[in-house]
Amino acid sequence: MHLLVVAVLALLAALWQCGPLALWPVAPDLSAALAACLVVRTENHRLLLNLWVIGLIRDVVDPAATIVYAILFIVAAVGLIGADQRLRGLGLARVPVIAAILALGLRLAEIWWAGLGAETPQGLLLRTLLTAAVASGLFILMGSGRSSAPIRVRSVRTAVVE
Repeated sequence: MHLLVVAVLALLAALWQCGPLALWPVAPDLSAALAACLVVRTENHRLLLNLWVIGLIRDVVDPAATIVYAILFIVAAVGLIGADQRLRGLGLARVPVIAAILALGLRLAEIWWAGLGAETPQGLLLRTLLTAAVASGLFILMGSGRSSAPIRVRSVRTAVVE
């Protein structure tokens, strides 16, 4: 995906995250959902730059940021490149799994850095599950990218009847 498209999507996600969704106590993390889709869709050599752009835009847009997302997304990208390779057998199910890992990791880093606040374990779990659901929907809307599923589908005309 082109870097300009990633930047526009990241800007829209950050504006919506810091705008209407800021009032929700357990809003999904839209930046993490977008990042999870890019982990599955993007080649490894462009992934670090894409995730850095997502984090940088979130740092600029989020007025209440207590942590530097640009650095967190780079650290997450390094870890998620290997996780994506190991989760390849899950097919499309790896998108919500990666989104859940990323959302949970980002929120735990925020809690560690800035304190727990009003977050409950149930709220943390619900936020993680909502982020995974949003990432799945976003991935479907983006279409299949570099590697959507390990199964190759043949057309009916070329299928061999056994």
